[in-house]
Amino acid sequence: MGVNLLELLRRYDKTGIYNVYLRWHELLSDTYRVVRESFSVPREINVHGKVIRYGDINKVVICGMGGSGIVGDLVYDMYQDVAEVPIVVIKDYHLPRFCDERTLVIAISYSGNTEETISAFVEGIERGCQVVSVSSGGVLEEFAKKLGTPHVAVPRGTQPRAALPCLVAATLAILEKFNVIGDTGGDVKECSAVLRDVIEENRPEVGGRALELANAIGDKVPFICGHTFYRGVAIRLKNEFNENSKVVAVASTLPEFDHNDIVGWELKPSNVVPVFIRDRDEDEVTRARVTCTEDVLRSLGLRIEEIWARGRSRLAKVLSLCLLGGLASVYLAVLRGLDPGEVVTISLLKRYMSEKLRVVESLRKRLCIE
Repeated sequence: MGVNLLELLRRYDKTGIYNVYLRWHELLSDTYRVVRESFSVPREINVHGKVIRYGDINKVVICGMGGSGIVGDLVYDMYQDVAEVPIVVIKDYHLPRFCDERTLVIAISYSGNTEETISAFVEGIERGCQVVSVSSGGVLEEFAKKLGTPHVAVPRGTQPRAALPCLVAATLAILEKFNVIGDTGGDVKECSAVLRDVIEENRPEVGGRALELANAIGDKVPFICGHTFYRGVAIRLKNEFNENSKVVAVASTLPEFDHNDIVGWELKPSNVVPVFIRDRDEDEVTRARVTCTEDVLRSLGLRIEEIWARGRSRLAKVLSLCLLGGLASVYLAVLRGLDPGEVVTISLLKRYMSEKLRVVESLRKRLCIE
């Protein structure tokens, strides 16, 4: 390989984020088991004299930002065509106008301190929505305890993006309890085994596809493209390269890519690497679409990178790709001499916003929380 990846990880991964990726299979299965056993849907709650009844829903809104918000995208992609009710993903301060007492609002913030998610949580309470929060602590957990709303606690101690299996597992368990989706226990078990294989095949001593992808990207811009089902995965991988590798990255989807993005490649950009998400169970139309798109790009002299989904279940396919991309982004970071765990600009921006607007303080007053 020409590089001691283990030594680079020891030198640059000061926050230890890589070690969390190595536990994804355990985090998924353990969190799913704990939440499934401990979480129950309340019959009703009373918030400041207002009764909110739980159980009868006709839509789901999943709220979150960044590494927590991607959970909504992935869950939507995996279950929107089999869920009993519509699923909507919100990444903002406000809920859609249609949210009412028959809306399940799942507010996800790993830290529990994301002001957009807390704002949506508060709006949900005020509108009488059936709100459930997910976090490892923070203001979201504090508000839930003081208001008496259902809250799911996930293991703390890492970056939100590395905690993806915990957040996905918790969300699936919640949706099961509300009868939005069926039992996913079998999928979780299979997915955990697949994740273990991905980890073993891409360890630093081996290198594997994750290191190959990191080397192929190098100092270029990764352009991640997947078919519609993998829209969330493409966004997730873009975010991983943004945050872990500190590089500009782009996400797109087929077939929409073929109606605009593809023209942008005609001048043969040399600083961009197209990475296509593939699935061995692609239907005939999808396979033809991906293959033809790749052939057009190759005709322009571009080298195509592919990453392939693993497993049988949708959950295994999606999370195996997320893990592979995550490992590649960590490897790219340390190859560039960077700490994959640090997100200096995000922390700085949050501090600026907190000083300027003090959103959480105003929400405390709205809810009469001391």
